[in-house]
Amino acid sequence: MASAQISTETNAFGGEIVDPASVERDPDRFRDQLSALVTASRKRGTKVVWLALDLSRAALIPVAVDAGFTFHHAAGAQVQ
Repeated sequence: MASAQISTETNAFGGEIVDPASVERDPDRFRDQLSALVTASRKRGTKVVWLALDLSRAALIPVAVDAGFTFHHAAGAQVQ
């Protein structure tokens, strides 16, 4: 089954902010989603993609790191 596309909003600085509700909870499906998002974002010339994952999605962090994401900050029950 194909994963649904990750939804994003463009911010005033040319970055894309990921809608957390559109992120798959399964790491393998998330890997497919994230790969598609990164490819499309590069083609669009997006400067940065902001991905926030709460503790319920902690299993997705290694997938994001493998895709090139880095930690910006963590607060309470969320890493960004």
